[in-house]
Amino acid sequence: MQTLKRMSFWLAKRGLWFWFINLFGSALLAYLAYLADVASKYAPFSYGVIALAAFMLISAGYAVYSWGRAKYYLAEFEDRRSKSTAVNPLAKQFQRLRISAIDFYHPYFIQTRAALFENCEIYGPAHLFISGSSFNGISSFEDCDCVVINKKVTSKTATAFEGCVFESCRFYRILFLTTAQQYRDFVAAGVKLNLIAGDLPANEAA
Repeated sequence: MQTLKRMSFWLAKRGLWFWFINLFGSALLAYLAYLADVASKYAPFSYGVIALAAFMLISAGYAVYSWGRAKYYLAEFEDRRSKSTAVNPLAKQFQRLRISAIDFYHPYFIQTRAALFENCEIYGPAHLFISGSSFNGISSFEDCDCVVINKKVTSKTATAFEGCVFESCRFYRILFLTTAQQYRDFVAAGVKLNLIAGDLPANEAA
């Protein structure tokens, strides 16, 4: 069972499920047709046609499944985000809340300082710059991007947090603006962020 889980994770990570399912399914159906002696009169050409037809049929089914799954997750995300709680950004403690990150944006670029977030769901889309803060417990980052910025650059659109604690929080569709060292700290902690741009050496950005 553990071997199957590892194989499933390996295939999903590399986007190979599509080819694995199609090739295996096509070969299986062609083999079953061979065992059943179907269209043997035109073999081996007929079995190639059966495999190709099976490949196209499975591809169509996979496409419909992928489309439906994407729609389902998008609807679920929008539903959860719509239930986010209006919060007072001046408070210092937030527990078990669904929070829209944009609520913490300050028009005069004042950071949220020394706040505690416990078991919260934090929703984007939003640009966050987090400094001097810690992520404790099991935090998750779903569909989050990262841009590594120069320390001398100041963002006019980012929502900033300083000296905050995020305890077992979940982030959804957030763009994190980080320094090179912050990005390295994320990587060292096992956090998977989609690096879309960054002021990093080529070997680290790969």
